[in-house]
Amino acid sequence: DLGPRAGAGVSVARYSAKGTAVMQQGVFISDVLKDLGFKRPGIQNDKGEGHSTPISDENLKKIDGDWLFIGTLAPAGKDADLLDKLTHKPAYRQLDAVREKHVTRIDGSKWTSLGGANAAISVLADIRKAMTA
Repeated sequence: DLGPRAGAGVSVARYSAKGTAVMQQGVFISDVLKDLGFKRPGIQNDKGEGHSTPISDENLKKIDGDWLFIGTLAPAGKDADLLDKLTHKPAYRQLDAVREKHVTRIDGSKWTSLGGANAAISVLADIRKAMTA
């Protein structure tokens, strides 16, 4: 039901005080996105050395895609202003996904840590809501 958005380029990142980290192949969310047929820009197509890979603001453009899903591991509600904060940073403003308003704040725990059937169902609902709104 994603229509023309099926097969889009999708980036998934986690933001913290240390900066941005992207999710590469070999982790839960990458498998879900691959099963859905989404493309992963830049280093997200490579197997990571760990759970996530830090990426500098200067290299953010390398992971730019049609959509950016980004979250934190902060308790619910503690990162409510995340998108406003990031979309005012010059490095994020250069991203096509930001300019097209295709950025969605996600639950970083669910998307980048948990895994499992319930998390996958919830992620699918998040994607559907973001892409069909």
